[in-house]
Amino acid sequence: MSLQWEQWKDQTKKYFQRLDESLLPVDPKGGTSLRPQVFIVGGKPYYEIMEKNATEDGFTVAKSFNCDYDNYLPLAMGQLILIEVHNGIPIVPTDVLEKYFPNSSQGLRNEDGTVEIGETRIRFIEFEKQDSRINADDGKK
Repeated sequence: MSLQWEQWKDQTKKYFQRLDESLLPVDPKGGTSLRPQVFIVGGKPYYEIMEKNATEDGFTVAKSFNCDYDNYLPLAMGQLILIEVHNGIPIVPTDVLEKYFPNSSQGLRNEDGTVEIGETRIRFIEFEKQDSRINADDGKK
């Protein structure tokens, strides 16, 4: 064991955060991402803030969108979804969100804004009330 264990872990984490996974010889149909994926539902400039924070916290941003919910929400199943919220109202209509993730709007009432629907974790980010940082635990079960 190295006496510089903490420095080694930090250096290794930084190195692999910059790793371009497309350079690895992995079948994309059968492989899994090295980093947890996040889907971001938000408009500019909020999606940019969420993308920056997610990337800094070790997530791969699979897609950012604020329209075509019927196409993109099904792709987000099983992943972390970050949703922009202002004054308690999410950018995605709750009836559309509920169609794919039943009872997901209960996350708006949770203190941390997070709800799990099956394998999918949804975090509502109220920019006026709470920190927009993403915890590393958000992508883990």
